[in-house]
This record gives sequence, C-alpha cells and structure tokens, in this order.
Amino acid sequence: MSVAQRLYEGVDLAKGQTTGLITYMRTDSTRISQEAIAQSRKLILQEYGKDFLPEKERIYAPKEKSQDAHEAIRPTDVFRTPDSIKQYLKDDEYSLYKLIYRRFIASQMKDALFLSTKAQIECDSAIFLAQGSICTFKGYKIAFDSSEDEDKSLPDIKKGEVLNLIELKSEQKWTEPPPRYSEATLVKALEENGIGRPSTYATIISTVQARDYVNREGGYLIPTSLGKIVSEILVKHFPKLFDIDYTAKLEEELDKIEKGEEKRIVLLKKFWKMFSKTLSEAKLEMANIKRDGIETDIKCPKCGKPMVKKMGSFGLFLGCSDYPKCKTTMPLKEEEKVLNVPKEDLICQICNSKMVVKSGKYGQFLACEHYPKCKGKKTLIVNKEGELVLKKDELLDEKCPQCGANLVSKMGRYGKFIACSNYPECKYIKKKEIKSKDLPPCPLCSKPLRMLFTKKRKPFYGCTNYPKCKFISWDEPIGEKCPQCGNNYLVKKIKAKKVFKVCVKEGCGYTEEINK
Repeated sequence: MSVAQRLYEGVDLAKGQTTGLITYMRTDSTRISQEAIAQSRKLILQEYGKDFLPEKERIYAPKEKSQDAHEAIRPTDVFRTPDSIKQYLKDDEYSLYKLIYRRFIASQMKDALFLSTKAQIECDSAIFLAQGSICTFKGYKIAFDSSEDEDKSLPDIKKGEVLNLIELKSEQKWTEPPPRYSEATLVKALEENGIGRPSTYATIISTVQARDYVNREGGYLIPTSLGKIVSEILVKHFPKLFDIDYTAKLEEELDKIEKGEEKRIVLLKKFWKMFSKTLSEAKLEMANIKRDGIETDIKCPKCGKPMVKKMGSFGLFLGCSDYPKCKTTMPLKEEEKVLNVPKEDLICQICNSKMVVKSGKYGQFLACEHYPKCKGKKTLIVNKEGELVLKKDELLDEKCPQCGANLVSKMGRYGKFIACSNYPECKYIKKKEIKSKDLPPCPLCSKPLRMLFTKKRKPFYGCTNYPKCKFISWDEPIGEKCPQCGNNYLVKKIKAKKVFKVCVKEGCGYTEEINK
C-alpha cells in the first residue's frame, strides 16, 4: 500500500480509532469544499494573524490544459497539524502529510511580496548585470520553512559609483547537445506540448521503461535499441499520429467533448477516416522486425547481401537478408560510450586475462576475453557524464561465515543478492529467506502465505491452508490492490535488473516500477 493510500484509508491516532488524514477535493473554484476553506481561514487567523488572511477566499482558475474531473488532495481537518500527530505517523507518512498540509494552507494565504533590484555595471565596452531581491512580506511563504526563502540582496550601491575590480574569472564552455530527459524534464516537456494529462504522465513514464524502450541510467532516460527502432518504424508509417501539434490538438478536442462543445461521434469519425487509411497502408508496408527485419547499408561478410535489423530474445541484432540460405548474424553496435575504469579492474580476477566490454540482455558489462569459458565479469553503469563506469558493490557490516570478510550487496540477474566481498576466492552467497510474517495474507482466503521450493530449488509461494485453498504464485505477492482493475493483489517481477509491481489479472496490464 502506498503512503498516500495509508493516509487516505486511515491512521490509528488512538487505540481503536482510525482516521483518514487526507481526502480529495475539486481543483476548480466552483467545487472546492466551502467547509474546508472556512476551516483553513479560521486556522490562518489563529496561527498567523489577520495580516496573512485575504479579505476573500482565494479562488484559482484551472489551467488551460488541466482536467477538472481530476481532484487535488487536502487534509481532512486543518486543525490536525503535522506536528500534533507526528508521534502516530511513520517518517514517510509524516513527510507526505506535512507537504500536503502546508501547501493547502498556503493556497489560502496572501501573496508574498519582494523588493527586486537590478544593477548594470559598465566595464569598457561590456555591461554586467546583477540582480537581488528582499522579501518585504512573507505572505504564504510563512507556512513553509524559513530556510526556503533566504534574501539574495545586493550590497549598498549608488548610481554612478565606481566599483573596484577584486577578481575576474573567465570560463571556456563548449556547445553541448541538449541533455537527455529525466522523469521530471519529460513531464515538463509533455506539459509544455500539451501531450497527455497529469493523470497519465506516470503511466507514460512507467510504460516506456517496462517495455524496455528506455533505461534509466544516472537519473536520465536513455533510449534502448528497441526503443529507437520502434520509434523509427512508427514515425515513418504514422507521421500524423506522432506529430506533436496533432497530438496536442486531439487532446484539446477531447476536452471540448467533455465540455459539450463537440460531439463524440463526429470526432471519432474524423479520426477513423484518417487512421484507418494509414493503418491499412502500414499493414502492407510496415516491416516485421521479428520476421523480415529492417534493411541496413551493412553488407553480409559471407554472401554480400544486405544485413537487416532483427529482434531476438536478447534484443536487436544484425542478420543476413538471405536467411535461411545464409545464417550469418552480427551484434548490433550500441552507441559508443567512454569506458572510465581503473586499469587494475580491467584484469580478470579468475584467470588474469584482459577484460573487455560486451553487450548482453541487460546492457553492457565487463567480461573476461575468454567469456563464457571463463565466468569473470563485472557490472557497468552509465554515470551523469555518459561514461561507462563500474558499479560499486554496497559494503555491509555483516561478516562472511566462511572466510570472515565483509559481505556486499550486489545486483544480479534476479535482483539484489548478498555475497562475499572476497570473490572469487570465496564464493559464499547468502540465501534469501522470506518469513511468513513478511508476506501478505492469501488473496483468496486471507490465511498466511509461505515460501516453498520445488525439487530443483525454484521458489514459489503458496497458502498455508492447502489443500483447501489452492492459491499458488511463482512471483512474490504484494498486499496491494491493483489501482487499474481493482484486483486484490499485485506481484513483484524483476526485469532488466529493475523491480516492478505487476497485476496478474488477464487483460489488465498494470505495471509500475518499485523505487528502492
């Protein structure tokens, strides 16, 4: 259950008394709860004084591209301050409640006032600018921590005054390509271009990652080979559908339907007339990257025919277009990244041979030049500068029971695991134990679940009420309802070294990355 869900469904503030701390309200002015506004104005008057209370309630017009059907969140009772109930809340619950509480109270307070100063300093033929500001009235900012708005004032200067040059610094900068999108900047770009709505941003970001169209590396979303090829195909065959202006315009037309300004059937007919024609052409012309592949300029080294990009179980690769007569395949070169690894880490710990960069199902990694005969390999990640660097293992205080060295937390094919830092001399791996108390109750009969193993030691989860209850799951169940279809449990799945919570109900398709 998410933090917001816990606050909404209820927190035990006294034994036997569970209270919901947050609720929903409409964001546009005509639907805001008058009782909530009256409560907040009364609290502002008591806590901060009449100077911070507007003469009339604050009314905010919805943004041009906002959806009035979606609701904002507010405290159920403004007199239940975060500090007064802190003892009953977990750290994450307190932080979220404090954020919601302060922003709601601030929304009904007066504006903050600032005195801004700009100065122009002439030096030969150049003009330098300096800007400062002083808060003359805190207004709504008093509801937040005072550390959040420190004054940035200029020194006392006068017009025509001669300033002494103390130090002059010059920096040389090179033109750089725009940075990759992070999750935050992608949301900003979607909002600026009118694509999607606030309620769909999280789904868009989680979907492109779950389908391996992008990987999150160093806080940035990096397109995968699969993402690039899918984008190339779709934009080529559905140019209008993937045009930013058309997508934004379509969102506006959907809003007009909601407001009753346009008829749904008229818009659907207009859309289908365009889309059906494009779809028919795409069915005939669009390449099947699994079967036929996409032709490239690269020639087959054996027969000289063009190589094509194909999709296999481990991602994209190059194959001969004359398959099955010619079965030549080649790895598809990824975008080259600078390898920034110390020389001593480029020597295999097992056989002392050279380590080289290889590409696998989960991206690039360092492996012995004799791999897979020699199993020596190390994990690589991309840092903020776009370089390939070694992923450092998390050193733990726990000692290895076999050799006494510290244990480390590593990331493997099936997620995190704990092993000895003295590898390969010591190959100890700590077995993951999941106790019944850490598992949610059975989603069918509410009895406790337990972790079991097959004859080949493959783990699975079953109900302790077996054989009366025959619930079984290969994936670890999570005691959360699916927010999309309402199914009473989700499961953990690991894909490309990332952990997701997934709905198992057929046809739902809900998936969301779990941030660790």
